Amino acid sequence: MFKWKWRKVSNAPLINGIPEKNSEVIWRSMKGNESLAIVVNMSSGIFYIFKNAEAKIWQLCDGRKTIRQIINKIYEEFPQTRRKDIEKFIKKLVKTGLIHIKSS
Repeated sequence: MFKWKWRKVSNAPLINGIPEKNSEVIWRSMKGNESLAIVVNMSSGIFYIFKNAEAKIWQLCDGRKTIRQIINKIYEEFPQTRRKDIEKFIKKLVKTGLIHIKSS
């Protein structure tokens, strides 16, 4: 697994923001397996492997759904996942440059 590097992120509410993948990122779900995503940041050369709820969150960051909608969808499929953990993962995606948050 990889280690996250922490940077300060704005404390502005994210719930109504719309996460969108960085255009410098390519990714694939493993064939026949939606609970695994392999993501490569082409500008940094770093790759990531997301499993289960993280893979689903990644897939849902499509530039159309708000974070609130993503949280609701994750609750449906992974009811044990906490909102705080979903938001924390989305913040990590922003910090690593894999996604950015658009205003709704």
